[in-house]
Amino acid sequence: SYSRQYSYLISAEASNQFKIIQGGGGGGNYKEDGTFESNVFSASSSAAFNRIISTVVKPTQTTIRLQVASTPQVNGSCIGASYTYLGPDGSTTSFFTPNGTTISSSIPFGSYGPSYQNPSQCLKYKAWFSTWDTSQTPVLNDVTINYSQ
Repeated sequence: SYSRQYSYLISAEASNQFKIIQGGGGGGNYKEDGTFESNVFSASSSAAFNRIISTVVKPTQTTIRLQVASTPQVNGSCIGASYTYLGPDGSTTSFFTPNGTTISSSIPFGSYGPSYQNPSQCLKYKAWFSTWDTSQTPVLNDVTINYSQ
């Protein structure tokens, strides 16, 4: 059977204080894949981003993988910069993947693609999650970036 999910909210507004928000279908609907993009880390000066280390939970029937993007500032800021995400071999098609519960790898040095440059000042990472089992999901617990200035 198909059912709808609802959220009920009470607000401090002068009118429309009680709100009902209709959500998606219930009963087994799940998202099979998704991404997470980190906030920008901005080093105070040019830094060599050396290593990515992460702890993860990766049940069977799931995947979790990471890429990094390192780029120079634009007009003194990382916010307007363009980011190209790469894996350990410096290509946009490779990914950092777990060995057990850990992802640990060197970050590529040099210039790649349209905007990747390491050493640089701005760094972001992106995670991809997927599952083939409605009762399991991968988890990204933490990410540590080792760098030197």
